[in-house]
Amino acid sequence: MELILVIFITTLLLALVYPSLSVLDNSASSEAKRLASIIRYLNDSSINRKIVYEMEINLVGKEVSYDSPDGKKTLILKSLQKIYLSSKGEVTEGAIKMPFGYEGLIEIFQASFIQEGKSITLTYNPYSRQVKMDTAQ
Repeated sequence: MELILVIFITTLLLALVYPSLSVLDNSASSEAKRLASIIRYLNDSSINRKIVYEMEINLVGKEVSYDSPDGKKTLILKSLQKIYLSSKGEVTEGAIKMPFGYEGLIEIFQASFIQEGKSITLTYNPYSRQVKMDTAQ
């Protein structure tokens, strides 16, 4: 009976701790998913609240800063390699500011992540307002 109780408690603790361990994952795919989540959040927030938000991507420091209702937030993306914007073309160094206006982000956006031979491209389409990820080896 005690063994069943120990197994139950261990399983319960593992179920509570495991989701927080995935936040520590710094793989290219998890970084791309985080950036996709930020883009969706800023896009939806700017459209629904009619507030202009701004996201800045610094390719030198490999960080993304963005405005949110809770204040300015920053995220480090170690495997981010390059950005493509329809208005600026391909950018591999420097910083880019992208406004999310009342209609959201209004240009095509791509971010390329590379880690350990695995390439991931994150694409935002302003016409469908969808963010998708493509993986290549």
